[in-house]
Amino acid sequence: MVTRQEAEDFAASQFHESSEAWQEFRDHAQEAKEEARSFLDEPFHSAAEFARGYGDHFRQVARKVEPEDAMISACAEQVALLLDKVSRELDRSSPRALYGKASAFAEERPAEFVLGAAVAGFVLVRFLNSRPPRA
Repeated sequence: MVTRQEAEDFAASQFHESSEAWQEFRDHAQEAKEEARSFLDEPFHSAAEFARGYGDHFRQVARKVEPEDAMISACAEQVALLLDKVSRELDRSSPRALYGKASAFAEERPAEFVLGAAVAGFVLVRFLNSRPPRA
């Protein structure tokens, strides 16, 4: 038979252990929150490198196109220049800053924002589907 004192001691020890576990959980949650915030405030170097790579790819396409396809070459060069500009912006901007710029642009010019997002999505899907499989 368990005495009242033993039951109270057991309950107190369990409360103390759960309080410690809860505090440890809150500490870890705070650390994760701080890491996420720091990520949002750091420049997007990996995305910049990705855009730069595709810019180089378009530049190579522009050089290899037959002379009679000058329009394709010019378009590829313009896309390369645009991707260079995007990569520079990603190199110096954090995700939080980019989100703010995109939000402001969407509020100022919603039709252009939706059209640009649709075109970007279409282009991204086409390129992702056309990449050769990795070996």
